[in-house]
Amino acid sequence: MNNKTFLVFIFIFFLTFNSNELLADSKNENTILLNGENYIVKVDFDSFPIKLGEQFIDIKIDYTENLEIKFKGNVEIFFNTPDKNKRYKFFALKLPETESLYKATHTFKEPGDWMIEIYIDDNNISENFEFFVSVDNPAITVFKHGYLVMLLVVLFIIVAFVKLSFEAKSKK
Repeated sequence: MNNKTFLVFIFIFFLTFNSNELLADSKNENTILLNGENYIVKVDFDSFPIKLGEQFIDIKIDYTENLEIKFKGNVEIFFNTPDKNKRYKFFALKLPETESLYKATHTFKEPGDWMIEIYIDDNNISENFEFFVSVDNPAITVFKHGYLVMLLVVLFIIVAFVKLSFEAKSKK
């Protein structure tokens, strides 16, 4: 097997590996639908499954009785750590171009089941929602020594490339 065939084989292997990973991710669900007495709340997380680190959240709010009226109130979000020792408060911000879409962000620092509370108020009607999300451990790059593992992988690839190129030059 010559070097070109070997490199093509490696390229096809990584291309196949990456496309399988994308297909697996597309089947996961990242939307939570909350039905209350006064509101229908749809919570979308940008990435799923949720891992440690920064997470962007979209919140769409509609009234249950009249879907044509758009929500224009305040949305507060509370993130409770898995051990319930800390509680983080955020205000979701309404996007100016949209009718009832709110955005929020939070950085998860502990794995486990986080309780999320959403308080909705539009001066006339208020309602509270609670739900749990499971936060998993992150990819290897976020662990304490993950950068060393990634550095070793890059060094291995560079050494292998240099070795193969010297072998190819010596055979000519």
